[in-house]
Amino acid sequence: AGLVDCFNDSVSTLELESLERSPHHRTTLNQFRLASELFGSIGGEDWMRVRSDYNALIERIKASLRTRSGELDEMSFAAKQQGVRDGQREALMLDRFRSIHWLDGFLPQEDSFLQNSSIKFARVYKDRIAIVRGKVFEALQNIADESVDSGPAVQDLRILLQEMEQIALLAPAIPE
Repeated sequence: AGLVDCFNDSVSTLELESLERSPHHRTTLNQFRLASELFGSIGGEDWMRVRSDYNALIERIKASLRTRSGELDEMSFAAKQQGVRDGQREALMLDRFRSIHWLDGFLPQEDSFLQNSSIKFARVYKDRIAIVRGKVFEALQNIADESVDSGPAVQDLRILLQEMEQIALLAPAIPE
């Protein structure tokens, strides 16, 4: 049972944050999966614990991923509705999320969602960029139209230019 306890100790310390920081943890997680499959198939209470410890690890990771996905969902929805406020922070969060797509391969197939979530987030930001483009075009038209008071359009354009600066910081994190 010493091996089982060692496996349990190793599995219980692995968290999503460590998986993000170190690429070698992908190999470690794969080794945990293989050990779970091999030892779990032996039978017996101790060996079945290896499988349940691995499954508990995957459930913890999945819960962390769902939380992270929810945060990104809220962030992207707020950006679409109210504008991009901190493009650098949002780009960092999107890049971090995209860097762990490989974890989809460790989730049960029906639970994998990382790739699709990233595509959805990118689409939401692209929608916001299209909205900003349209508003900039409209503001420029109003400024150029001599029959319209250009004061409000100039104010709108000033605000839009600030958002465009944030979008420029965010853009590298949005795949084409």
